[in-house]
Amino acid sequence: MENYKKALFLKFINDDCTPAEVEQLLKYLQNPEVDATYKDLMDEVWRKLKTHGYVDLAEKERQFEIILDRSRKESRPAKVRSLLSKSHIRMAAVFIGFLLISSLAYLLFIRSAPTIYQTGFGETRMVILPDGSEVKLNGNSKLSYRHNPDSEEAREVFLEGEAFFSVVHTRNDRKFLVRTTDDVSVEVLGTLFNVHNRHNKTEVVLNEGKVKVSINTDHEKQEVLMNPGELVAYSQTTRQYSKELINTKIYTSWKDNMLIFKEHSLQEIALVLQDNYGYHIRFANRDIGTYKFTGSIPADKVEVLFSMLVKSFDLDIERKGKNIKIVSKD
Repeated sequence: MENYKKALFLKFINDDCTPAEVEQLLKYLQNPEVDATYKDLMDEVWRKLKTHGYVDLAEKERQFEIILDRSRKESRPAKVRSLLSKSHIRMAAVFIGFLLISSLAYLLFIRSAPTIYQTGFGETRMVILPDGSEVKLNGNSKLSYRHNPDSEEAREVFLEGEAFFSVVHTRNDRKFLVRTTDDVSVEVLGTLFNVHNRHNKTEVVLNEGKVKVSINTDHEKQEVLMNPGELVAYSQTTRQYSKELINTKIYTSWKDNMLIFKEHSLQEIALVLQDNYGYHIRFANRDIGTYKFTGSIPADKVEVLFSMLVKSFDLDIERKGKNIKIVSKD
């Protein structure tokens, strides 16, 4: 718990907390007795609270009472104690008034400014949404949403890249929408699914539950209902979609830190390495790109994959940083 508390303080100081995590942090602040271990961190947290106005009215009142209580406990002469009390009261009034104004500003800000999470190449990240739904972002991906807990409208997030969703059901049956940049949205109530959005193409893989994929074209809106084990792929270039039964494990293994390939061409594998890890791969001749590979490796051991490809197809790899050229040995 102590390690979690310290990590939460650091996340807040680095502007990396979700609204739900801010609420948790404020609960920790309910105890006026601060562990000396966190004194410096707490001082920084309070500075940011005063700047950004996260504190609600109840917390302001609590702080006011703490200030008054401390003034009463001062073991000083009555006259001095009276002056201190007045001084503390004036300080409390200014402090609470400032926080009230900044809190109102924050409430307006939190409802209008999007929350954004972004991963770098080779990085994955778990995001807990305000409703408790979980999203795991793959490398080089971006998720954004606007938090409005009082709304009866659909929960809506925007995705660029790839993410695996575990969506919780709400008591008021609020829909959950995942929107991509190519006019595709995925609508669910509670389910497990993967969305891959790159190169003007969106792929949706359904693990559990049911989803509806809505596709907006220039002429019509198409709605595709999916069952577990299905993949729906839509090309923004051709304005066409397809649906097929697949092995979901192959498409979603990345969330479990594995890369699984089954009869994937080296060209397809190169694209995965480009999108998720930032590699730039080219082949000495086109034939090499058509070679088919089947195998699996830990997602954080890409060098093992290169070794497997070299041995499987008798290849050589020439590299400068993340620029890779693959050639045949003969």
